[in-house]
Formats: sequence, C-alpha cells, structure tokens
Amino acid sequence: MPDLTRLQNLIDPEVMAAMISAQLPKAIKFSGIAPVDNVLEGQPGSTITVPKYRYIGDAEDVAEGEAIQYEQLETDTDQYTIKKAGRGVKLTDESVLSGYGDPVGEAQRQIRMAIASKIDNDIVETALTAPLAVNHDIDLDLIDTLENAFVDAPDNFEDVDTQGVLFLSYKDAAKLRKEAAQNWTRASDLGDRILITGAFGELLGWEIVRSMKIEEGHGFAVKAGALRTYTKRGLLAESGRDMDHKLTKFNADQHYAVALVDESKIVRIEPIDVENVSLSPKTSNAEVGTSGNRQLNATVTPYDASNKAVSYEISPDAEGLTVSGNGRVSWDENTPAGTYTTTVTTSDGGYTDTHVLTLTEPEPEPDPEEGE
Repeated sequence: MPDLTRLQNLIDPEVMAAMISAQLPKAIKFSGIAPVDNVLEGQPGSTITVPKYRYIGDAEDVAEGEAIQYEQLETDTDQYTIKKAGRGVKLTDESVLSGYGDPVGEAQRQIRMAIASKIDNDIVETALTAPLAVNHDIDLDLIDTLENAFVDAPDNFEDVDTQGVLFLSYKDAAKLRKEAAQNWTRASDLGDRILITGAFGELLGWEIVRSMKIEEGHGFAVKAGALRTYTKRGLLAESGRDMDHKLTKFNADQHYAVALVDESKIVRIEPIDVENVSLSPKTSNAEVGTSGNRQLNATVTPYDASNKAVSYEISPDAEGLTVSGNGRVSWDENTPAGTYTTTVTTSDGGYTDTHVLTLTEPEPEPDPEEGE
C-alpha cells in the first residue's frame, strides 16, 4: 500500500498538466512564426473564423479639381476546425519504483514533445497552403526573389522590410550556407535578434531554420504576423489505474487550430518543374560484327529546372548491348542485327524521349566470277 500511494502521488495529472502547458510553447519549434493565442479558450464551437481585410489598391494621381476615387472596404474570412492532439504512456509500478532514472519526468517530457511535434507539423502544413509562391532553386538569388514577392504581394502595404524566417530542409540549408560564404552569420552571433529557437544562421537579413518536416527543394519564407496557433482550452491531463496489470496510465491532449491570418506575409518556395526532355540524335545506324557506341544527349526543359536528373533504358536486351548512366549506347561484335530503342526518363515528371539504333548485316561482297 505505501508503494501504491507513492505512485499515485508521483503521477498527479493536475501538476503534470501545468508543467507540460508551461513548457509546451517553447517545445513548439515554429511557435516563433505561429505564436500561441489562448483568446478562444472557453468559447463555444468547434471552428474558428479568422477575418481579414482585402487591400483597396494603391493610391492614384488626382488632378486639380478632380474627385478622389473611393473603394469599398471589403472583408473576407477563413474557417479553421479545432483539432485535438494527444498522447499517452503506461507506467508500470516497477519502472516508477525501481529508482532508475525519472520515468515520470520522462513521460511528461515525451508527451510534451509529441504534442509539440504534432502542432509543428500542422504549422508547416498550413504554411504550405499559402497562395503566394515562387518557383526557384535554393540559391543566393532566392533571397532577392523572395523580397520582390513580398513587395509585390497584393495585400502587403506595410511592414515589407521586417525581418523574416526562411524554412528549408537540412540539405538545402547546408547548400545555401556553402554558397553564402562571408555573407553568412552564425546563429551564435545573432544574440537578441534571433527569432526562432534552433536557428541555423542568418543570410542577408533572413534567419535560416532547418527542418526535417520540409522536403528538399521546397520551403517557405514567413514574416511575423502570418500565422497563429489558437488554443481552444488549456491542456487536459488524466491518469487511471490498471489494477490487473499493475500499471498507471497517463495521457494529455491539447485542442488547437493553426490559422493563416495574413497571406501577404508568407511565400511558399517550390522547385522549377521539368516540362519536357529530348534526345539527340534520334536515330543511329551501324553494321553488326564490329563494336561501336553512340553518345546520346538529353536536353531537359526549361533550362533552369530544379531537378534535371534522368535515367536511361535500352530494349530489347541483347548480348553486348548496354547504355550507361550518361547516355552512351555501346555494342560489341556479338550484338545481333535488330532495332534497339533507348528511352530517357526524367526523375521529375517522368517525361520521356527515345533514340532508335538499327544494326544491320553488312552488304555481301560481290562474287568475282559474276563480274567476268
């Protein structure tokens, strides 16, 4: 009985809920761009409506004596459904009472991490629905393209010069860091200017953050005020005793919604898609009995496509007949006569083109007797 009482005292859902709630905002990696807002806590309903104003357009020149043009101020709204993220653990009496480590503290930490990671996933998912997008490789020129996209955004008529955060995959962030050279500022040198915990560094006024939640070639650039995480109620924690198995269950859940509240302050980064591929030459001819090769050249369009990778296949199979990874078709003296098709396929989009190799038997030598 003393052991059971001790276990029940250790797993106090009210205490653990308070501790997880206090640490959750810091655990959410992307909370810097989607701050937690509890204004909806205690309000009825399972959806939230986010209002936003439409921009009336730039001012125009007004000649002397002419009337100023008036535009009606219009509003738009988006609705978001409240989600519930939850996770639970089972703690056996032995694990808690053995004295090894801190199982209760570890349970609290992992539940906090699980809920924070789920909210981070939803922040990324919401960010990638932003209507404003640029198609560009991840390179130094991307920064100028992003700046222009923010300036040209239809609804962005203020705060265009505020600092932003660029979220990229680990591989793309490393590539950008290498290209930046002396223009790169290490995260440790940012001091109070740092916006996101765990930032990789800063490039030309943009804080760079790496995330395994973002695919290579993709990303998003965001400025303060674009996103918000609304909580519907405080974190709820509960515990229960399983007498048959001598263990205690503990779980916690958080009701929330991630909303895109200002579309002019976030830009998606998408790769430049492949549109076609062509092979040259289209055909080749040779005689059997001797070895030979042809170098095929694949041209991927557009020229600045992000992923120009291609693969080659040749058919039908034949002795001594091969095609290399760079498009060189080779055959030897044992390759039989026939028609062989090499197909090039783009990794992006699966576009194809073909080359046809025709191997023929040599013309027979004329019979000397026939010429007499």
